Amino acid sequence: MTADGLHIDEASLRNLRVNIKVFKAEVLRSALDGLKAYGMQIVAQAKANLKNNGSLASGLLRNSGRTVVQPDNTVDAGFYARYAEFVEYGRKSGKMPPVDVIYQWVKRKGRTRNSALKAAAAFTHKSEDALARQAAWAIAKDIAKKGTRPHSFLKPAYDQYRAQIGQFMQNQVDLAVSKYRKK
Repeated sequence: MTADGLHIDEASLRNLRVNIKVFKAEVLRSALDGLKAYGMQIVAQAKANLKNNGSLASGLLRNSGRTVVQPDNTVDAGFYARYAEFVEYGRKSGKMPPVDVIYQWVKRKGRTRNSALKAAAAFTHKSEDALARQAAWAIAKDIAKKGTRPHSFLKPAYDQYRAQIGQFMQNQVDLAVSKYRKK
């Protein structure tokens, strides 16, 4: 025993270390579960924003939205289509976008719009593929010349939940502290 009446033996110190590890693991697990849930809500809201702001041209961008847990226990909520950032922030003029992505979009849209490519091919005596490539090239050149305006969809979704995420994290820590105090 020390002069102030406090005595710490090796077993007590070991128990303290175990309790701190358990406390930390509980806070991290609860926080991670909550972050994943908020990430899914952000992605769902961003998908709705894509539809509502008129920027959703195909399902490729919409279907690329997901929540990913990183090895460092952070959570990323985002969209992983190659062109997602250009929809969100726009694209400055001067640089040609990848024609292959636009070509795939033209082919999908051409098939779904009452066989527009088929009708155009019959009229021009060119193959549907050649017309799709020609249209993709023209669209890419136009984007290179004029750029595109932003259609922000992810940031507004994140902003909508940002305050709730901070409060949630504080509540998780408070809950873990209160459980720890009861032990």
